[in-house]
Amino acid sequence: MKRIFKLMILILFLININVYAANETAITNVKVNDESIRCDSLKCNATVDSDKVTIKYTLIDPEATSSGFNSGDTFDLSDTQLVKKLVVTKKMEGLETPLSSEYVFTIIKHHESEDASLKKLVFNGKKIELKKDVYSYNVNVNYKQKDIKLEAEVSNEYAKLEMPLDTEFSLDESTKSFIIKVTSESGVEKEYIIFVTRETRPDTSIKEIKLSSGSITLEKGLYEYKLNVPYDVNKLDFDITLNSDKAKYDINKPESLVVGENTVEILVKNADLEQKYVIVVNRLDNTQDAIVNLEDLKIEDYDELEFVVSNTNYELYFDEVPTSLRIEATPVNKDNDVKITGNYNLKDGSSISIKVINENLGLSKEYTLNIHKNKISKANKSLIFIIVGSILLVTGIIVSILLLRKKSKKKKINKRINIVKKNIEQKEKEKESKNTEKKEIKQEVKQEIIDDDIEII
Repeated sequence: MKRIFKLMILILFLININVYAANETAITNVKVNDESIRCDSLKCNATVDSDKVTIKYTLIDPEATSSGFNSGDTFDLSDTQLVKKLVVTKKMEGLETPLSSEYVFTIIKHHESEDASLKKLVFNGKKIELKKDVYSYNVNVNYKQKDIKLEAEVSNEYAKLEMPLDTEFSLDESTKSFIIKVTSESGVEKEYIIFVTRETRPDTSIKEIKLSSGSITLEKGLYEYKLNVPYDVNKLDFDITLNSDKAKYDINKPESLVVGENTVEILVKNADLEQKYVIVVNRLDNTQDAIVNLEDLKIEDYDELEFVVSNTNYELYFDEVPTSLRIEATPVNKDNDVKITGNYNLKDGSSISIKVINENLGLSKEYTLNIHKNKISKANKSLIFIIVGSILLVTGIIVSILLLRKKSKKKKINKRINIVKKNIEQKEKEKESKNTEKKEIKQEVKQEIIDDDIEII
């Protein structure tokens, strides 16, 4: 126990001696080229730009002495690094060995860096993976995104960073670029360009609505329409084409149309967006319908048109679609106006609208001409008929030749067969003749034998 106590006293004494020595041999007001620096654990580090280094310091205890170099000494910094040692000592009464502390000064010559790179780049809270010598990056944002947030950090602490001030992102913009400029310590400039692309807003618009009677001309941003149909139209079919193949629609319409207004609702959905179209279909009563009828409809150089008053849709077919048609539309009521639209730059799939309007009664009726190009023109049809006829003719000739050859061959075979038969019959006759001759000889011999026997007797 006494040993442990003595050991503790010795440790405390040594600690006090070291603390005392550190205080007695300490330095303060350390400066390198008039720039104050801090020494930690007897290590004094500094970075300078010049080729000359002046080190200054002050001894805390004026009775202490220093060796190695004096305060205010100047040194050449020809290399990238200068290391100097300073030893501070003080003699103490009662101690054979003086107290001392050795300071190590490490002075590094600073070289201006050309590093103008980014260490970190963050876009809207997400870190962008930076690649060496790559200065443009693409990022996407949701179609609802209004603004962005950019954060950046340079690789070299002495480089200068210039961030874009405008980070607003207008909703009508699909793409926008932001520039981050980095200037290195030596003046090298690099620009990082961030290309931001807004995702396309889900399209909930209708491209086209085809009706079994009448027509609707869609306008961008307009979602309510009115349509008059004749009295004899008690049902209306809709053929709807959307602009986006990812969109879907639901339609709510009456099974049959009543005289007067009928409301049709079309709800288009795409992702998390939806848009409703409303079409008010006004079915005219019998009297109203007759007022806005056409009496006659003719098209120059198109005799195939058969006009029927109750029919408001016509399909027209052409070998070559003309640029426009010469249309003569005669209303029943001479006070009605006739308005023709869509009769220009015609092509396969075009539609021409002929609207009969009675402004006094607020009535209207629409006739539609749908333009189509024949898949096969008349000239091509004639050519096809000629080709098919020629093929049939050639085929007939070939078949006839084959039949004649077959017939001729059959005759030859039959002739050969007849010859063979005749030969066989001839041989059989000859054989039969020989047999008959043999029989006669035998009979004669037999008779002779009999005659001889009779003579002997």
